[in-house]
Amino acid sequence: MRIIAGLLAIGLAGCATPPSAYYGEYTRGGEVADYRAVLSECRVMAKNKADKDNYADPLTAVWWSYVEEYTLTCMKEKGFELVQKK
Repeated sequence: MRIIAGLLAIGLAGCATPPSAYYGEYTRGGEVADYRAVLSECRVMAKNKADKDNYADPLTAVWWSYVEEYTLTCMKEKGFELVQKK
């Protein structure tokens, strides 16, 4: 019983973790820039595109991976680069 409860807790924790595209800061032209408004626009676009283009059920891990990919692509198209923190 404890094993099942432990696995359930691990599974829920993994599902509740937001995608990595939402962590960190973005730079534009090599300098830290205010990115929040653009990121918000890109998130909305990415969620809509993930709903339209993919067969994954919304809010599943697969769906979130598409949202992350589309968000990063949108930000890159707008001139922003995600700062990779170590």
